[in-house]
Amino acid sequence: MKKINTFITIKKHDVATYNIKKKKIQNDFVKQPKRNVVIKTNNHINNWVYIIYNVFLLASLLTVILFEKNNIHIFLNKFHTPFLDFSFKYITYLGDGIMFAFFIIFFFFVNKKESLKYVIAGLLTLIISAITKRLVFINSARPVEVLGKENLHLIEGVKMAHWQSFPSGHTMTAFVIAVLLITHIKNKQQQLFIAFCALLAGLSRVYLSQHFLIDIFAGSMIGVVLALLVNLIMNKIKKNN
Repeated sequence: MKKINTFITIKKHDVATYNIKKKKIQNDFVKQPKRNVVIKTNNHINNWVYIIYNVFLLASLLTVILFEKNNIHIFLNKFHTPFLDFSFKYITYLGDGIMFAFFIIFFFFVNKKESLKYVIAGLLTLIISAITKRLVFINSARPVEVLGKENLHLIEGVKMAHWQSFPSGHTMTAFVIAVLLITHIKNKQQQLFIAFCALLAGLSRVYLSQHFLIDIFAGSMIGVVLALLVNLIMNKIKKNN
């Protein structure tokens, strides 16, 4: 009987101890301050960059679908001024292949990993441009070849190309570099400026009658995809290191 009483006493003590601990845990939980959950994202890109590019894509796509490319070019070619003649004559160099060399050298002294990014981007752009222009769309004629010099407003001093029109290599280059820069820098105003520069470089090719609208439309998309691919490659290289 004494053993049974002792066992019951021990059990009661254990239950009491358990209840005290349970109450303490509950009180501690209630006392803990509420914490705001913050979801971190890497999306530091200006929303206007997306808006401007998507508007350009949509407007270009609808125009290309609804109208014949020759008629589009003749219509756009009517809008010209001495100021635009002078501006676009030099803005078009923003899409020149030499821009890769500039950023490779610049980042070599600032950030060697970024320099490697432009080496990869330059090589990929060169390869894709060569394949599309010289193997796939080799017979794609440019506006001057299709419409004739006498029917177009041309700018003095600009050497006109006649073949390998699709896609626009200058536009491809401008957008590859623009996306790489935009995804690297944090300043949103600078991002917007770079996006405008890329867009102007593409539009300059149409203004100078070096390309049709569909050429720069395709060139811009290829450029964006290539830049994203380069960033993916660089991220994998960083993880492996």
